Formats: sequence, C-alpha cells, structure tokens
Amino acid sequence: MALAVVLGGLGSTAFAGQASAAESGVQATQVEFVRIQAQVTEDAGSDEPRLEWDDQQFWSATDVLEGQTRDINVTQPFHSASGLVELWEDDAPDDDDALGSATLAASDPVGTEKVLDFTQDDANYKLTVVLR
Repeated sequence: MALAVVLGGLGSTAFAGQASAAESGVQATQVEFVRIQAQVTEDAGSDEPRLEWDDQQFWSATDVLEGQTRDINVTQPFHSASGLVELWEDDAPDDDDALGSATLAASDPVGTEKVLDFTQDDANYKLTVVLR
C-alpha cells in the first residue's frame, strides 16, 4: 500500500519510499508552456501578448481580451541551469510594454504545474508551465 503525501502546497504528490525529482537528482530539460490567462489587460480593450524564452520569441497572440485564456502548448529547452521567461505586450509602432519576467530553474520539481504571475504595467496575466 502506497502512502501519498502532499508537499508544501505545491500541488505535487510523493509516495512513501520514493524520492522527489529534486532529491533524486532529476533535472528538467525543457519547459512546456501550457496556457496564459489575461485577468487584466495592459491596454484598454485588447492586448497583443508575446512570450520570450531566454530572449527568443516563441509565441504571440492578437486581440486578447480580459478574462480570456489562450492555449500555448509549446515546449522550449533549458539551455543552462535556469531560463528566463518574459511577457511583453506589443504596441507597434510604439515601444512594447514589459509585463513581467520569471526565472525557472531546471532543478525545480519536474512534472508539476506551476502558475506564474505577470503584473507589471497595470496588467495581470497568469502563465501555466510544466517542467519536463
């Protein structure tokens, strides 16, 4: 019989006698960007958000309204022990607006959904990722 233990509110489960990914030395090799939700847009009306991973754009959308969720379903590799994800709002022809950034470590728990908050420039976006 296995005994399940919830770890510190992370939403992950470990089984008695099994080491966590971090404890067993398992490192994530990639990040799956699952979905993004615009709780509050930066512009009045709609936004044109884009995501960058380690300074490389990999996803964008147009006409995102408050309350909308967009599926991303893109996987990016770790190029080192950590990576930087940045959320921008395209404002062509004006300068783009930085809505926030987050650093993900390859040593973070593998297989657990993580929600990142981006709240700069009066916006509020939630980005769901899973380390693989």
